[in-house]
Order: sequence, then structure tokens, then C-alpha cells
Amino acid sequence: MSEVISFARSGEPIVSLDGIYLHSRYNPRLEADRYVDSLHIEERKETLIVLEPGLGYLCASLNKKKPIARILVAHCSLFYKFEGRHSIKYQAADEWFPDGILSFEKFLEQNILDAEAEFVKIVEWKPAIGAYGKDVYLLASIAASFLKRASANARTIAQFGTKWFRNALFNASRISTELRIKVGTCPIAVVASGPSLEANVEKLRSSKKRNSVFIVAVSSSVQALLSGGIRPDLIVATDGGGWALFHLQDAIREQIPLAITFSAALPSSSYASPILTIRDYSQWQEIVGEVADLASFRSPQRGTVAATAIDLALSLTAGKVYLVGFDLGVRLGRTHARPNALDRFQEDTATRVSPSFSAAYERYLVARNGQSLRIYADWMSDHLSALASRIVILGSASNVFDSFSHSQSIEPDSGRKLVQLEYVRRPSANSQSSEQNLLTTLRSRIETEIAFFVQNERERIVLFKEGSATGELFNLFYPSEFSHAVTKYRTREVPLQFVLNLDEKLHIALTSFSLGARKHGSAFTL
Repeated sequence: MSEVISFARSGEPIVSLDGIYLHSRYNPRLEADRYVDSLHIEERKETLIVLEPGLGYLCASLNKKKPIARILVAHCSLFYKFEGRHSIKYQAADEWFPDGILSFEKFLEQNILDAEAEFVKIVEWKPAIGAYGKDVYLLASIAASFLKRASANARTIAQFGTKWFRNALFNASRISTELRIKVGTCPIAVVASGPSLEANVEKLRSSKKRNSVFIVAVSSSVQALLSGGIRPDLIVATDGGGWALFHLQDAIREQIPLAITFSAALPSSSYASPILTIRDYSQWQEIVGEVADLASFRSPQRGTVAATAIDLALSLTAGKVYLVGFDLGVRLGRTHARPNALDRFQEDTATRVSPSFSAAYERYLVARNGQSLRIYADWMSDHLSALASRIVILGSASNVFDSFSHSQSIEPDSGRKLVQLEYVRRPSANSQSSEQNLLTTLRSRIETEIAFFVQNERERIVLFKEGSATGELFNLFYPSEFSHAVTKYRTREVPLQFVLNLDEKLHIALTSFSLGARKHGSAFTL
């Protein structure tokens, strides 16, 4: 299979693959113009992901008809990289080729912020589908899944941004016992709260009795495990909302070690438990961890506690990782294994005319018809396939795991090295002074960032990039303004005066930030 250059009747170069032409053999420019007109691209679509435009007539037409749009180009073939002399001139913010260091998804992550995902359109060059087939469909699938996740992240930040920040300061300043973990080679079971967990509790209990497995449980599965006589070795909590607090009540009574993201919501009584902190790759969380002197595990924001738990488990052992209760969907009218900490709220509010089963069924319908589980399923499919040799599925009926090994039990490993937990007592400190120190340091770092640009007399500053604490906190505190600025300054460079005004706003926000009592929806910490 190889591309061949020839010339259209208009005298312009065209390319074909195994006899399939990617451009008109008569007038490729006119063909591209008509195609762009037929797309009816909305004015609000500020960024266009163009999938395999061949020699670039499509991109040149988009430049002409939508001059303000940022164009990101993804190619299926290296031919267009090494035979670039034949390509038509066009303006693109960036281009991706299949031989690059970055995967296509990483390429998108670098070029598209969560806040602008809803302003992005995927543009396929139809003739390329006939030539490259499944390669184009794969790029389209990755791009669509990425945009769904990014949009979901943006909505979550808009709702929880300041709560995450508040939680991070609370957590970092109140942990009294730090958990440190020495990796091993023993099997690890990552337990989610899907309905299939109920059928596998006995298998987990049997393996736990033999001391042949280390159990990492997501917070929502804890009650089902404890009721089945299983004490997990580690609980992972990432949810920043108020309902998450109820999943941890039993764990706190048992003083089970916790692994928490900085932004997780915790009951105040949980700080007596040993805690491992998990931070994402943001600069502001790095500053919090550094000032609080916490050794943290690093994991990207995944949007689901189950994905973070898998990241952690894979880093804690060189052995097999078993996934239990990962249904990635709903089964038999249920969304989770029983018992579940939130079930009692349905039971307590049940009446004769509104029984608890009706409320549970409504929740089931929302989960079945919503996008969340599908987004998580796409993530599992995209990210775990490369790790299939290390992952074993225990009891899931999800077709996402069709290519993975399945097992009826957790196989013991005679030469295993156990994962070891070490508890490190931290020096006692006044939590309020620790919080104030964190706020002061964050203010100082932002002022240092701004001062660097001012001293170097830079007129325009790249604000929307990884590693800018100023941009990150702007997103947390003012999500709607952040989204507007991202779409306004498409080059990612903003005027210095804009940043100086933002610096003043953030200074006021951080100075007046009152920690007080945390409120999460209808629930307060106690």
C-alpha cells in the first residue's frame, strides 16, 4: 500500500492510494470549498480537528472560510510528512503524525483545554475514509472520546473547583499520620462497586484468608466488602462532593488506611487514619504537597475513582492486578453492589406511594441512559488494552474486557513479595496556621510568576499551559471567565494587562478565602 502523486486537470497535485483518489481529478480546490460549505460549521466552533486532509486542500479552504478558527491536523500516513513538498500551503496550529512520541490522545490533551472542548468540531475528509478506512475511524473515535471526557471535566470543575481547592487545604493541613507504601510482587485486587461484586465476595474472602492478595477498594465498595467479612488493605477516595463522606464512615471506624486525592472530601474524623495523598500534575497541587511536606503518588485526573485505583495498584506491584466489580454499566435494574452507604437514604425517604425500589429504579435509568458510564468504559478500553498482560478480570460481564484474561479465582503466587504499609507520624501543628501558610505560599508563587514576565518586559504571556499556577487557579475560581478567555485568546498568549488584572483578582480571592466549615451540597463535615 503506497500513495502516488499525480496531477488534476487544473494542474494541481493530487494523491491516490491503491487507486482511490483523495482529491478531485478535475479541480481539488473547488471540491474542498464545496465540501466546507456543506459542513455548515457553527460560528461558536473555535477549534477544528481535521482528520487526514491529504495534501491539504480542505485545510486551505477552512483557513479561507473560517479564518479565526484554530486548526489541528491528524494524519494517518507518514507520506504527508516526508512528501510535504507536494502539500498545499495552509495554516495549522499543530499537526500529528503516527510516528510521533505523543499518542494522538496526548496530542489533543496538549492542544485542547477542558474548558474549550465544547467549542471544538471534528472534521473528517470523506475521501480519506475510503482510502484509509479504519485508521480514520480510529482517530475519530479517540477524538470523540477525548472531547466527551474533556467536556465532563470542564463541567465538574465549574461545579466543584473551589470545593476541590478548599478540600486540598483542609486535607494537607490536617493529616496526622502519613502512609507510605513499599511495592511488592503479590497480586492486587482492585474492587469497584459494580453489581457483580456480590457474586465474587466469597472468592475475595477466601484469597484474603490465605493472605495471597492485597485489596485496594474504591470507597463506594467498602460497605459491601465489610459486610462480607473482608477488610480491605487500602481504600481509595477521590470524590470532592458531599455524598462521598458517607462511603467512608465504616472505614473510619475500622481505621483502614486511605489513599486520597488532595481534592477529596473527607469527614474530619478520618484524619486519624493513615493517609497516602494523591496529586495530579497541576502546579498548584505540587505547591500544596511541597509546603505540607507530603510524599504523594502522582496520577492524572481520571474523573472516576476506579481509574485512579487502577493507576495506584499497577504502581504497587509487579504482579497481576485483578479487577473485581468493574461492570461499567448497570445490571438487573441495579447500579451497584449491596449494601451501599447511600441505599439507606432511599429507604429512609420511602413512603407507601413512593417505595424505595421506585427511587432505585429511577437511579438505574439515569445511569443506564446517561453518558458517565460510557465515558468511563471508553477510557478503560483505550488505556488498559496496552496493559492486558498484567490485568485479569474477575466476574465482569462488560464487553470492554473481552480481550483481557478472565479468571474464576485469584491465583496465589508462591514467590510473592507482599506490599508493605509504613505509618509515619507527622509533627503536630496548628491546622489554621498550616492553612494560612499554604494560602500565603500560593499567593507568593503567583506573584513570582507574574513578576518574571514583568521583569522580562514580555507584552504577551502564555497563560493557558501546564505548569502555570496562575492559569490553574483562574480556572478553579472563575471557570466561566476562564472558558471565555480561552476562546478569546486562541494563540494561548494573553496581554500582560489581562494577567495583571487577573493577578489582582486572585490575590483578593486568596486573601479573603475563608476555610471555616466546609459545606458539600447538603452535608457538612463533623
